[in-house]
Amino acid sequence: MDKPRQDIEAEIERTLSTAEDIERVSGNPFLYTRIQERMRQGEARSTHRKGAVWSLAFAILLLLINISSAVAYYQKSVRADQAAGIEAIASEYGLDAQESWEY
Repeated sequence: MDKPRQDIEAEIERTLSTAEDIERVSGNPFLYTRIQERMRQGEARSTHRKGAVWSLAFAILLLLINISSAVAYYQKSVRADQAAGIEAIASEYGLDAQESWEY
């Protein structure tokens, strides 16, 4: 049993001696600058997205205003046509148009 333990300890010593021989790796001197640039670009993208969202919201608002204006104009036009028709029928029969609306 002593033999496997010695093999394990020898393996541990060999691994530790290999780790001691490893040289420290020097980092990229421009890494910090690159990280800062990516962060700045991310902020620019989020600002651009916010602007796009506001533009889209404004376009939808204008579309809704135009649709409601068109509906209101159409309803007013239909009412005017109905009033003109009622006036024509009332004058044809010799009635007062206002009296025909009252019940």
